[in-house]
Parts: sequence; C-alpha cells; structure tokens
Amino acid sequence: MTSCDRFYRFCEFGREAVYDIDGATAFFVNKVESQLLDCLQRGESLTECILALNPEYDNEEIENAVEHMNKEGLLDSPYIPYQDLPRVYTLALNVTQRCNLRCKYCYVENPGSQPTMDEETARKAVDFITEVEDIDGFGISFYGGEPLLNFPVIKSTIEYASQVGKERGFPEVTYHVTTNGTLLTDDMIDFFCEHEIDVMVSIDGPADIHDAMRVTPEGRGTHEKVSLALQKLISARGKHKISVSGVVTNMGRLKDVYAYFNQFPLRDIKLSYVRYLDETRKKDYALSVAQKHQYMEDMHDIALQCFDLLMKGIRPPYYNFENKILQLWKHSKKSYFCPAGLRRFGISPGGEIYPCGPAADLGEFQLGTIHGGLDPEKVEAWVTFSSFQNRKECEPCWARNLCIGGCPLQWLRDLDDERCEISRYSTELAIALYAAVKEKNELMLASFVDEEFLSKIKRALQDIK
Repeated sequence: MTSCDRFYRFCEFGREAVYDIDGATAFFVNKVESQLLDCLQRGESLTECILALNPEYDNEEIENAVEHMNKEGLLDSPYIPYQDLPRVYTLALNVTQRCNLRCKYCYVENPGSQPTMDEETARKAVDFITEVEDIDGFGISFYGGEPLLNFPVIKSTIEYASQVGKERGFPEVTYHVTTNGTLLTDDMIDFFCEHEIDVMVSIDGPADIHDAMRVTPEGRGTHEKVSLALQKLISARGKHKISVSGVVTNMGRLKDVYAYFNQFPLRDIKLSYVRYLDETRKKDYALSVAQKHQYMEDMHDIALQCFDLLMKGIRPPYYNFENKILQLWKHSKKSYFCPAGLRRFGISPGGEIYPCGPAADLGEFQLGTIHGGLDPEKVEAWVTFSSFQNRKECEPCWARNLCIGGCPLQWLRDLDDERCEISRYSTELAIALYAAVKEKNELMLASFVDEEFLSKIKRALQDIK
C-alpha cells in the first residue's frame, strides 16, 4: 500500500472489511460492493464502474451497492478535521518512585532507593494544574513506584484537591490510583470508597504466571496477597471502579490471563506483552516469534467475545480495542497519541513537570517545575516531538490515523522491532469490531460510553414506538 491510497481492505471474521483512512470509518462489503470498490480504486468513474458490473449483476444488486458506497461516504472526498482536546486536565503525581517489589521485567533501576514526594510538593502541584487558564475540570492520578508507600500524601492531596475543586466551582474532581496491591489495607479501601477513587491493580494473571515475575526483594511470589486485595476492592461498597493491568511474558498466554481476569467484575482489563527489556532479560522473558503469533490469535478470540458482549449492550472490559472503535464511531482523527504535555502532566517527587507519569519516572522531557511553571520552549519541543506529524516513518502505514504511532515514550525505549505487527493486527480487529457492531446495531456502541446511558437510550426509543 502507498501513502496516497485511501482504503485499506482486509479479511476478518470471515468477511472483507474496508477501512476508509481519510473518511475515518469502516464497514464490511459483499461481493458486488467489493468489485465496485475495485473499479473505483482503479480511478474509473461511477458510470464506468456500473457498466463493468452490468454483465454479472442485476440492476437492483448494483443499485444497492452504489447506495451503500454513497452512504459510507466513499463517493465523496471527505474532510475530517483533527479533533480538539477537551479542556479537562489530568495531573499524574509520582508520589514516590520507590517500590516494595522487584518485578523481573521492570525497567527501573534500584527501585528501593528512589525519592518520595512530600505534602507541600503535592499541594503545589494541585495549585499548578488548577491555575491553568482554560481549565474546565481536572483529575489526579497517583503513580509510583508503588504509590501506597506514600499513602499519607495521597490522602492529604485528595482532601486538598477536593476543597480546591469546590472553591473553583469544578463539577467534580476525579481520582485514580495504580497500585501493585500488596500494601492495601482496609482503611485505605474505606478511603477509596468514600472519595470514589478508581483503582487499577497491577497483576499478571493466575498464581503460576504472576508469581514467576512479580516478586518481593527476597524473590517470593505476591499473588496470594494481591488477589486478596483485588477481591476486597471488588467487594467494597462504593462507586469506585476497579481495573487491572497485566504484562504477558513467555510464562503464559494472553487468552489464559484474560480468562482469569474475566471472572471478576472489572471496569478495564489492560494487557500487553512484555517490552522494554535489555538483551539479557529479553532472552528470559520475551515472547518468541511463535508466541507472538499465539498472542495475536488470542486477541482474535477475545475480539469475538467483545462482539458478543457489545451486542448484548455490555461494555467489554478488554480495553485494547476501545479507543480505536470510539474514534471510528466519531469519525475523527488525532494529532497526538494522548494529551501528554498538552492536557496531562506528570510531576516527579521533587516537583519537576513532565508530559506524563511514566515520563517523570524515566526523567525524560522535563517541561518545567511546579515552582517556576512550564518552560514554553521545552513544551514546544515536546509537542513537536510527540506530534504525529513528527512520525515520518508512519506516513505510508494504513493504520496511521488510528495508531498515531503509539506512545511517544515507546519510540525512545521500545527495543522490539516487531511491535508494529501486533499493533496493526490489534487495529484490524478494532476496525472489524466496529464494522460488525455498526452493521447489526450501531446503538450498541454506546455501551463504551456508559451502560446506563445506553439503557436510557433504549428506553427512550421504546417509548417513542
């Protein structure tokens, strides 16, 4: 495929799918529609295409095919603007870069001797984000290291930010904590429930898989403690949402890990295969070529499960397809993979400002300090670097408007040259899922936004009937 091609066509779920790169949409085609598209892609006029199809198909079949192509916008030259970012900001506080575990694939060196944020720095960070001129609302995410090592600062920051939010008239302040779960106490859970704090637990699956990687400094597995914490979080009464994040290594398969998590009522199940390994650890933990093919096969099976859930009006917890499907549903294009450095900022324990939490952990691309503010030149340098327009090697790729080149930090530290192969296949599956649901009942995509919202729409439509 060349960069000037508008359509990407592939087979998935036993059918031919068409992704309109410029029109930011996708759909399935039947045989006559496929041949009509062949003609259009050869540069023939619509009249010439119809004449070419006449000997093989009757008028009604051709008319239906033309009507479908017109409905999907293929007979026009679409203009899809790049979407604007909402004016809701996210503050990612690395309240500590210390960690009480020694996960074997972790890229952080000496996690037991890293700095910790104090209460004054955390409050100053809240002041920094709430004083942004165009802010309509904000949320705070707490990262590490292991953030629960510094729970007192988490607690005081939430109490302070909630008060600032009320004083400034923000509709709500959202909170999120990512934790390995080993330090979670009943008092912490009560606090999370009281303040509706969403929690993501880092856990790699069942005990044999998890304990092979996520261990204490003494080398002991942590699954028993983490799974107990997860169960307590799920059982706690409150509006908080519980998610999990896991890493798939050569110790297990994606489908087995997903099946394990799928037994729990989770908001999100975020899974990825292990990356960021040096050559020594790559030999020990990385997926082989055959295992990466298995990984993609497992993604295919999970996609089918997601389709079944969507057609029942249930939001799938498997998170890896969602953003791309929603982007197709909105028919939008993005200039940036995420709002890091634009609407999202990470704060290091010492108060340095970075584009996001992981960047603060790596020490890459400092944008300023909470005391001195943002450095316009450094912000501009990051924006230029992270912009999709900077990814010249992505221009010929059909997936460019959905993948957006991936996380900019991956460009710096991802040593895996095969990453794009898995990313492109995941994108194909997202496209096929969108096309399949859209064909059956596009309304069901509303479950991605809010299941309660979907239920209200259904009831309203029934009342109209």
